[in-house]
Formats: sequence, C-alpha cells, structure tokens
Amino acid sequence: MERRTKMRTTKIFPSSRLLSIFAVILVCSILQGCVPHRMQQSTPTPVPTVLSSGESDWVCPGVPQSAARPIVGDRFDWNEINSDDNEGELRGCYIWKIPKKNGGSYLSVMWGESTRLKKATDYSFDENSDVFDPTEVDYGIEGVDGVGALVEPHSGNVRAAWKCGSFKRGIIVKILYDSQEEYPRNLGEDATNMVKLIRPWACGEVALPGADVATSSGAATTGGY
Repeated sequence: MERRTKMRTTKIFPSSRLLSIFAVILVCSILQGCVPHRMQQSTPTPVPTVLSSGESDWVCPGVPQSAARPIVGDRFDWNEINSDDNEGELRGCYIWKIPKKNGGSYLSVMWGESTRLKKATDYSFDENSDVFDPTEVDYGIEGVDGVGALVEPHSGNVRAAWKCGSFKRGIIVKILYDSQEEYPRNLGEDATNMVKLIRPWACGEVALPGADVATSSGAATTGGY
C-alpha cells in the first residue's frame, strides 16, 4: 500500500506586501490612540453669547456659571464688586480656578459707568480713544450700537472691551487660560462672546439677572480685586 506524505509549504510574502501590512498596522495603532493626546480633543465649547433658558446658576450677579466653566472648570473661587453710589455704578466678578497651575486660569469681568471704570482700571472709554493700547483691534456686534476693542491672545492671555453706544458705560473682560497647550481654545472668541453675553445688562438696557441668586460653592466677597 502506497503511503503519501503531506508536505507543508511556507508562503513567502513579497517585500511590497509586507510593507502594506505594516502600514495598515501603523494606521490602526494611530486610530487607537497613539497620537498626542491634544490631537484627539474635540472642538471645545465656546463661552456662550446668550443666556440659556431658565438660567439659575450664577457666580456673581450677571455672570452665569455656564460662561465661567469653559475657562476655570468646575472648581473655582471668586471675588465680587458691587458698588452703586453717587460716583456711579461699578460691578465686577473675578473668578479663578483652584488649584492653580501655570499661573492659574481666571476670568475677570467688569462693567459700569465709564467714569467709574476709568477710575478703577485707568482704561479710557472716550469715543475716540483706545481702551487698552494702539495694538487693539476694533470689532462690532451686528445690530448693536457701540464699538469693541480686542487685544489679540498671547500666551493664554486676552483682553476685550466694549464701549456702549452712548459711551457713558463700558465693559472689560480679561482671560488667562493655563491649559492652552493641552486643550487649546479660541480665547479671542471666548472674550468677545463674554462681552456679547453680558452687554444687554452691562450697558443698562435690561435688568441685571441673577441679582437674587447665590451660587452654591465658592466664597463671594465684596470689594476690589
């Protein structure tokens, strides 16, 4: 009886095919997370330009938590300015992230009568003057009387202002963001969005929202920054 022996053969892939397989494996590794962490981040949510329906969480009167969280996160502390006397109205909210790192993220918002702002900050809100310095860029808000000034973001730092239509009132927003390398944001958009958000009450067109609502965390104080 004839006995047949089954031979096992070894397939040898051409070098071009080996390179193709290696490329597929490399692509799969990248898609599974081998790229730098910051490249995987989705587009960050910008500071809102309008109040959400039924807004009830406020850091300070006129400054909702939804506008502060994109900059300082969920853990923060703050100081509040609330002054309205014979010298005029001045309101402000200074919010900083805790714990601090790389200088610490903060959001500073101040508004009121131009004379009070000038005295408190040395920034001018006259019709034909620069608010910050000659490097600022003017911007507008569609359908709104007034003029804005923005100092372009640098090293996580940005400043924006708004001269209300009468030039008798104004707004100043300052942002320092300490996570720009890990979680990059458009800080110029954040600053101007904050101006757009608070402008109706900061310019005296509507009543101040959140005046009777206190936040559940932090340590509010009255006084300067």
